[in-house]
Amino acid sequence: MLLVLPGLLAATSPAAADFVSGVYGVGTRPNAVASGDFDGDGHADLATADSGSNSISILWGELGGTFVPGTRVTVGQSPFGLVAGHFDGNTAADLAVANLGSDTVTILAGNRSRAISATSSLMLDPGAGPAALALVDVNRDGRPDLAVTNFGLNTTTVFAGRGDGGFDRGATFPVGASPIAITAADLDANGVADLAVANSESNDVSILLAGSGTLSPGAPLRLPPAFVSVPTAVVAGNFVGGPEIDLAVTAQVLEGTADSNVKADKLYIFAGRGGGAFEAPQTYAAGTNPRGAAAADFDGDGRSDLAIATAGRANFDSALVVLLSSTGFESPVGYGAGLGPRAVIAGDLDQDGKTDLATANFGS
Repeated sequence: MLLVLPGLLAATSPAAADFVSGVYGVGTRPNAVASGDFDGDGHADLATADSGSNSISILWGELGGTFVPGTRVTVGQSPFGLVAGHFDGNTAADLAVANLGSDTVTILAGNRSRAISATSSLMLDPGAGPAALALVDVNRDGRPDLAVTNFGLNTTTVFAGRGDGGFDRGATFPVGASPIAITAADLDANGVADLAVANSESNDVSILLAGSGTLSPGAPLRLPPAFVSVPTAVVAGNFVGGPEIDLAVTAQVLEGTADSNVKADKLYIFAGRGGGAFEAPQTYAAGTNPRGAAAADFDGDGRSDLAIATAGRANFDSALVVLLSSTGFESPVGYGAGLGPRAVIAGDLDQDGKTDLATANFGS
């Protein structure tokens, strides 16, 4: 199931953010969601990676912000990550899908006829387990390159975009253990997007800084120690109001010992201090079982806020939790979601100048 929450408030409103909702059917166990104009008609469309049916589902955007069921395309096994961008230079957005179970990335081309189809399959090493995707321009040729986190090999691979919809395999870079999420942003202010990779088993975030046509490792960000701490998402934004890019990381946390522990899931804000370096994290509550996160300015104060998809306890209290930077991320507002939301995106999906949200709900 896909849940869409159109924003009710104008971007210039200083009041608390609020949303209403629409529900749409997609494939089985959607694990990721992305937005793009896949048919080039000027309206935002939505796509989900459906891990239970080995497919992607497309919802076509209509005037006024409604969506109609569209194409469903078979991809590789257990699609886990999804990213939209313009790979071939036409007006319709394209898609890349990370197939965790088949060690491939499927490339799908959008077009005005709404006949989305797979155009190529990028091969990764056996056991790679591609989990998350981001678009960068590492070689600075003006064409989007594709960064892929390899969950099973503790690496990130970059495929160089050719501009015709194809990609050439480039270098692979070591990161932490079991990389699960990735975001692209200019972390060192050199005009080129860098990468931050959340590593679910080493309790840290790897920094890969772009320059001179390649990626170089920056100082990793260590999350505070706990009995169990599993980073689940990383997003970039201006969370503290300074000139630098900051990072927000969600983690599922157990505090205590093996004999006595308590669940205390966290949001960590790492304030940027320039040159790709960051301050020690500030810690906040993140709801129960956070899975995905999105950053946008929901209340119009000029700083990034956060929406966190929380799966809850055994999916019984799933919610979309909105945290505003203007309240110091201390006063969460919860919105009902489907069962087990795994991912959330933010954007103006209905072209009314307000920020909307969409979640992929794994359990419904």
